[in-house]
Amino acid sequence: MKLLLIPLIVMLSITCNKSADSTDCFSTEVSTINNNTCCGNLTSIMHMSSGKTVTVQLNDTVLNLSTTCSTFNIQEHPGDVHVKYYTYTYHPDSGYVEVCTDAFYPRHRLGQKTTWTAISGSITVVVSKSAKDRGWDEDYRASIRLDNVKFMSGTTDTTISLVLKDKIVYRYVP
Repeated sequence: MKLLLIPLIVMLSITCNKSADSTDCFSTEVSTINNNTCCGNLTSIMHMSSGKTVTVQLNDTVLNLSTTCSTFNIQEHPGDVHVKYYTYTYHPDSGYVEVCTDAFYPRHRLGQKTTWTAISGSITVVVSKSAKDRGWDEDYRASIRLDNVKFMSGTTDTTISLVLKDKIVYRYVP
């Protein structure tokens, strides 16, 4: 009986440890973004550097985001995956800039802003708790990878790849 019980315990331990890692596809990744925030229905705002920001807005109910990694081709989900890249300069008279209200809405107080829209590439996402399992105001963690996402602004394009690993997504902005 002991001989049967020991292998069974070892097998259960290995199975439990493997399934406990919800970010398996991000296990070897290093976050290239260390500064992120959230505004209302935006899943994440990733600050690349001063004056350069990427926003990701995902319809997690339609996309069925879960604790298992999912990859989406941006072109195939135009209504549910919105990725934008902003470049902006601060107005000389501006003091503290509130990114949610100053940078991403039409009546911004910044010096100059350019909006770039994602037209191709892929996004991989995993969340700590699926939408159906969390409250509407419950925070959760997310890992997001953008792979060769091509952005257009007018006739100019640029391509960005980045990783945001295991960062909190605030559902309520105080």
